[in-house]
Amino acid sequence: MPDRLYSIIVPVYNAEATLHRCVDSILAQTYRNFELILVDDGSRDRSAEIIDQYASADPRVIAIHKLNGGVSSARNAGLDRATGDYVAFIDADDYITSRYLSDYLRTNSDLAIAGYSTFGYPIKGEIPEKFNITDREGKIELLESNFGRLLLRTPWAKIFRREIIEKNHLKFKNGIRIGEDTIFVLEFMECCNSISSVTSESYVYYMQDRMKDYKLTAKEYADSINLIERSLAKIGSKQELYNCIKTIRHIFKYIFESGLWYN
Repeated sequence: MPDRLYSIIVPVYNAEATLHRCVDSILAQTYRNFELILVDDGSRDRSAEIIDQYASADPRVIAIHKLNGGVSSARNAGLDRATGDYVAFIDADDYITSRYLSDYLRTNSDLAIAGYSTFGYPIKGEIPEKFNITDREGKIELLESNFGRLLLRTPWAKIFRREIIEKNHLKFKNGIRIGEDTIFVLEFMECCNSISSVTSESYVYYMQDRMKDYKLTAKEYADSINLIERSLAKIGSKQELYNCIKTIRHIFKYIFESGLWYN
């Protein structure tokens, strides 16, 4: 579908140091049919001004300004404004190569999952193996085989068919500060009919110690785990998705024991 329209949503909070790099990489795409929705989530630096400058210079850029409500709130504001056939999410401290959108033209699936490369931290990126899934069993196998990998649990490095988001009233959960992106991906997977991979690494993820920003209560960790397991249960049984449940509990246990929490 060479005429498909992409809605690219970038949540922005105090991102003036990286925002130009991110937005410039999007505007440099070889595939030009997209709208770029920049959502200023109550930034206290120059982010709002930078966003307005881009919106004034390019009609594809849409500026949204809102009170601070967190990344889920910002992404939801972008979803409310999106009009494209597919939605893509990009973080304001990441960037994409010039063929990022073009790479997705290889597939017409409801959900397409691409790979990524990294910078800023000595951890390598990932490229998914080839797959084209059209049934429940395939979803379960994909989750069981890949849930431990970051590329399956994040909204970035993916495109989502917007019609499915709209039809099923899918949103990011406000008030959940860890795992909310995984919940959104799982809820979309439960609703969609087809999932495929794009074997490229044209998303560039700024791999840093983001966990230093998290200080959560034990209840918040438990609530997030329960919501993720509830989302998994809509796709398959506990027995079918045993490794996924084990993986998410292991990840959260590591974070919890690292001291990133309050009593």
